[in-house]
Amino acid sequence: MSGRRFIVPALGAVTALVWACAEPRPTEAVVPKVASRPAPPPSVAPEPPRAPAPKPSTTLVSGSTICALTRGKLACPVHRGTAEPFAETQDLFDHAVSAAQGRDFSCVALADGHVQCAGGNTFAQLGAGIAEPEARGPTPVVGLEKVRAVRSGPFTACAIHTDGGLSCWGKNQHGESGSDTQYLDDARALALPERVSGLRDVVDVAITWQSACALTAAHEAFCWGTDVWSREGEPTARKNVRPTRVPLLDGATAIVANESAMCATFEKGLVCLGSLMMLTAREGRSNRLEIPLEGARSVCLGANHACAVDRRGGVVCFGSGSEGQLGYAIPRSTYEAQRPMRVEKLPPAIEVACGSSATCATTEGGETYCFGRFSYGSEESPSPATPRKIRLPE
Repeated sequence: MSGRRFIVPALGAVTALVWACAEPRPTEAVVPKVASRPAPPPSVAPEPPRAPAPKPSTTLVSGSTICALTRGKLACPVHRGTAEPFAETQDLFDHAVSAAQGRDFSCVALADGHVQCAGGNTFAQLGAGIAEPEARGPTPVVGLEKVRAVRSGPFTACAIHTDGGLSCWGKNQHGESGSDTQYLDDARALALPERVSGLRDVVDVAITWQSACALTAAHEAFCWGTDVWSREGEPTARKNVRPTRVPLLDGATAIVANESAMCATFEKGLVCLGSLMMLTAREGRSNRLEIPLEGARSVCLGANHACAVDRRGGVVCFGSGSEGQLGYAIPRSTYEAQRPMRVEKLPPAIEVACGSSATCATTEGGETYCFGRFSYGSEESPSPATPRKIRLPE
């Protein structure tokens, strides 16, 4: 395939895109609140309803780097220091309908309902029942069928079945796989997929280093593992391998995670839970952050930043932005978390994806814009924060 080659991502690969032209910092759009529900917006005259956003033909996949699921292939950038991150890609898998990236591995759900994974296998995260430390090519996950979507944490993966059930495998040191089966001391790994008991009608799941949470079609949230959050949003100091209802997240429409935190979308905003030091401004830090955002419909979490799309397609980002991943320029020596700000010069968006130091958005017109760096710490451009239209693999 011209301009492409097959390479399994290296452990902890961190990548970034390079641009020129710094933009002025935009006007602050919203302000985070801590330990309180997002306040309702002031009364205003009703606006005409917007037409539903079209479903993108290409799905962006968050991870240490941002990949694109297009035409059944998972295309991830091979970085050559160019302004076009997808000019050369590594193409993994065929006939994929859903994809997820862990720290050193990737998994996809196939059109026939089966699951394949490739990459590292230190914690049995490939779900293949093999002892090898890695698999360079697509490897079938044992015993899974009728799967419609996959999600992953750092070294754990889960599959959402067409019947609404959930199966998980991989690292289980803290009970994050939802099983008490012990293949190794302290159940450090679940070598083969097992159904998570007590769940039905699952529509989404997010996995951190030590916990997982699932959303159901009834917009109820269930979490398991260590540091499963209580009703007040504070972590509990116990290990629980059985799903436990978390009322604080009831009503959520989507949920995402990085290694240490989760964020969920609600009709009136975002709720983030966990270790939030790099996501919140210095004042008022806690284990819970709530941000008013009308009609939040897509959210992503990078290593140290987050972005979300509101009802009208506006993109708001917050957290650490020294590489331009917030969509506005700040000094590279500034590591303090930034408050939520609206990204300027970006057409209305329908989804966002976060990398370690970059962000990409799919617009309502089917175009893709990115900002930040796809090669972390590179000096190829003094200011990569301006959203730039990029070409995805065809």
